[in-house]
Amino acid sequence: MEGTEPVVNSLTSSDKGAGDVTCAMAIIPVRVKLNNRSQSVETYAFFDSGSSITFCSQKLMRQLGANGKKTQITINTMGNTQTINTCAINGLQVSSLSMEHMVDLPKVYTKDNLPVSKEHIPTQREIKKWTHLESVDIPEIDADIGINDR
Repeated sequence: MEGTEPVVNSLTSSDKGAGDVTCAMAIIPVRVKLNNRSQSVETYAFFDSGSSITFCSQKLMRQLGANGKKTQITINTMGNTQTINTCAINGLQVSSLSMEHMVDLPKVYTKDNLPVSKEHIPTQREIKKWTHLESVDIPEIDADIGINDR
């Protein structure tokens, strides 16, 4: 509905807990581009099942040369409500690193910082610990986490 603010529900934790256990999150390398341009940017995408909206970093927006409409959204996280200034971007697409399987993203909102850090990116060594994932090969790229997808 025009004129209403989207409400975002998100839950993340950066607390590692005790011992040597790390928190490997659903973070994979992807390519992102605008649907009307050929230039793409390698980044990591964090798939957040607790979120109802897609975010990208301000840095990724600049790298893509994307323009967004300035707006405000209200975020609800664990009972706390916060209104943030953001830009709404239409026309972003995400794909595998090889540019296969292009997927159109819904409206994406910018955020200065996404709620995860590089230490949450699972390494190949961590993935091999789970027998059902031992044949999965996830390439490592030199990039930030630029997408937080729902």
